[in-house]
Amino acid sequence: MGFIKGNVSFTRFAVRGSKVSMFGEEHLERLKDRQFGHLKIAPSDGNDYGWTAGLHVQDTDFEEIKNVYPDHLLWDFTTETNKPPPELFKTYYEVDLKAL
Repeated sequence: MGFIKGNVSFTRFAVRGSKVSMFGEEHLERLKDRQFGHLKIAPSDGNDYGWTAGLHVQDTDFEEIKNVYPDHLLWDFTTETNKPPPELFKTYYEVDLKAL
């Protein structure tokens, strides 16, 4: 994606408070409750989202051996949509307009 037009944004998070001493099965169960593909009825906008286990983009097999480390828990957030991003749509529009 080109950066001559469009927006770029990012967010940084800082975790504060007491340190969790151990991660375990109850933390993995909470991730499984909102795993990718958890929606029983597809939303009308075609978007799907949820937590994934990190092996690949649709991996939802949360396991202690793979996701739990001594002082941290590893997981990803995935979102899918069936429409092109606005920047790509604008690009197609400008190319077609130029062709006319």
